[in-house]
Amino acid sequence: MTQYEYINLISTLRSEAAGHEMDFFAIWSAYVVVIYLVGRELPRLYAVLMSVLYVACAAIPAFGFQLAVENQYAVIGLYIAAYKDAAIMGTNSVAVPLIVLSVNAIASMAAIAFLIQRRRTAPVALATS
Repeated sequence: MTQYEYINLISTLRSEAAGHEMDFFAIWSAYVVVIYLVGRELPRLYAVLMSVLYVACAAIPAFGFQLAVENQYAVIGLYIAAYKDAAIMGTNSVAVPLIVLSVNAIASMAAIAFLIQRRRTAPVALATS
């Protein structure tokens, strides 16, 4: 492969990883909005089913992000091995994907905790004048 092809592939993998994170945020945001709007009225069975579907759907972009980053690091290694005299493209710290996945996991747990809290609180009665 030429240097251009390596750099293009690395850039594509970085874009793919960012796209997976945007997908995760969209799924997370939709789940939180649904909880806020109808969380109190959902029967327990629907709340559990919705949470299971949320975890399954949110895991797909999270693992896609991990795979894209691993592939990116592998291609960077191949690039550095093939072009030793070229400008070295530094890789991110290995901790970066773990930090991103940890933040995703914490956000998912916070969303599920929000559902639990939302279902426990009684609806606020509107004052009539």
